[in-house]
Amino acid sequence: MHGHGAVVKIAPVSGAQPVRFDLARANGAGVATLVNAAWAILLSRYSGRKDVVFGVTFSGRSPSQKDAVESLTNTLTVRIQID
Repeated sequence: MHGHGAVVKIAPVSGAQPVRFDLARANGAGVATLVNAAWAILLSRYSGRKDVVFGVTFSGRSPSQKDAVESLTNTLTVRIQID
């Protein structure tokens, strides 16, 4: 690592399939849902546990508060059980 950053090269995994955003959207899921599911699978595989818990952040602003200066970020605890 040089300076304050690092370069990480990611090689494709043999047999990996592209992410099907169209299939997810057709079933009412968005990109964030796919990312959370992928993160849960990764945590499960690295920890060896089928039940994983992690936090996700989201903006607590309503459309009427779009010009608010203070931070309105909240954290939600997510628990996912992997089959």
